[in-house]
Amino acid sequence: MRRGIVGNCRTVRRCCALALLSSAMVIAPTALEAQVERDFPGWNIRYTLPATWYVRQTPGRLHVLGSDSEPGALFVAPGLYTSYEDVDADLGAFVEIAGLRGREVEGPVDTTIAGFRAVVASYTGVGRSNQTVKARMAALFTPYGTGLVVLGLSAPEQFWFLKEKLIVVAEAVVAAPPAIDTVAVAGLEGTWANYLAGRPPAQDPTDDWTRGVNDLFEFDAAGNYSWKSSTYLAAEARGAINESPMLADQVEAGTYTVIIGGTLILKSVRGQRMVVAGVEAERLTLGGRTYFKRPR
Repeated sequence: MRRGIVGNCRTVRRCCALALLSSAMVIAPTALEAQVERDFPGWNIRYTLPATWYVRQTPGRLHVLGSDSEPGALFVAPGLYTSYEDVDADLGAFVEIAGLRGREVEGPVDTTIAGFRAVVASYTGVGRSNQTVKARMAALFTPYGTGLVVLGLSAPEQFWFLKEKLIVVAEAVVAAPPAIDTVAVAGLEGTWANYLAGRPPAQDPTDDWTRGVNDLFEFDAAGNYSWKSSTYLAAEARGAINESPMLADQVEAGTYTVIIGGTLILKSVRGQRMVVAGVEAERLTLGGRTYFKRPR
C-alpha cells in the first residue's frame, strides 16, 4: 500500500537529496555542443534533451542536465524500477548526506507518459543553508523490468518553467529490453570472499574459513544474492547473530543482474547499488575490491 502523501517528509527528503547531491558534482560547467538525444548503454533507454540543454556531467548512471540560458537542473537515471516503492528505496541512499527536510505538495499520482506506466510528484524542501527548493519527479516504468527517473530542481519562482522541461524529457523516452550479460551472470554463481590479507590463505579449512574475511557475496543461478560482513560472519560462527541490532547493517540480501558493459546491479530493500564488475577465472573484482571464489 502506498504511503500517505501529506507529511511524508522521508520521501521528500529522498527525492530532493538526489538532486542536491548530484548538483554538488557539477564542476564549472562549460558550453558543450548541443546534444539532441542521449542514451544509457546496456539499459537500452534513451531520451531527447530540450533545446539549449545538454549533459553537464555523467556521475555513474546519472545524467546531470543543464542550460547556459535557462534556469534549473534536471537529473535522469535508469534503474531496475517497477514501482514507486522501488524509486523511493533507491533515492533513500542520499538522505543522510543531503540532510534535507520537506514535504510532498502534489502526488504521487499514477499516470501514463510516452506509453509507459508512470508516477509523478512535486515537492518543496529546505536545505542545510535554509534555501527553499522545489522539485518535480516523473518515474517511468518500462515493460522490461527497468525504469527511468527524471527529477527537476529549481527555485520556487522558476518551478513552472522547469516542469515544462521535465515533460519534454519524459515524453521522449524510448526503451527496449536491457542487454543482460548472461555469461557474466552464470560466472557469478558461487561464494566469493574478500580476504584481509588480499588473497586466500594457503590452507582454507571448511570449518573455519571465514576467519580473515572482510566480507563475502553469495550468488545463485536464479538471480539472488546475499552479502555478509566480517562482523556478521563472526556472530554467525558463534551462533549469536541476533545478539545486537547493529548486525542488521552487516547483512544484505536481494536480487542481482549484470548489464552488458560490466555493471553489476544489486537490488534489495535498501535500494539499488551499481558496481563495475569483472570475473576472471576464480577472481571477481567489484568496485576496486577483489574477491576469490570458494571451492564448492
